[in-house]
Amino acid sequence: AVVKPEVVKSVVKPAVVKAKKKTAKEKAEEEDEDWDPLANAAWTRGEPVPFSYLSEALNGMAGTSKRLEITARLTRTFRAILLLAPEDLVPAVQIVLARVAPPYENLELGVGDGILVQAVAKASGHELRRGK
Repeated sequence: AVVKPEVVKSVVKPAVVKAKKKTAKEKAEEEDEDWDPLANAAWTRGEPVPFSYLSEALNGMAGTSKRLEITARLTRTFRAILLLAPEDLVPAVQIVLARVAPPYENLELGVGDGILVQAVAKASGHELRRGK
């Protein structure tokens, strides 16, 4: 018996290759790579970092509890500071770690040491190694 090619085509379907779905971490890393600190900074090289720039970043973090989003926002903020005003990085980190209200209000930014270390490491281009 001879099998006609059109019959084979209708019976045998080509394999569908599914694209690998990106994780939230991979998406965040891609966004970090595409982000341009010069285009998004509110000041120029040599000028001190405006407090409004840091407060906008912190305000944006206050709207989420997702660690990846918080880390990404801090990384972008620190990357811009390192590029345009590296001498302001330490004061910016101190502001991020500080309490934003009196202790009796129990209000904090929610940025833990781990998130802060990750953001500074990524912004400075270093790989964070963890030992257990």
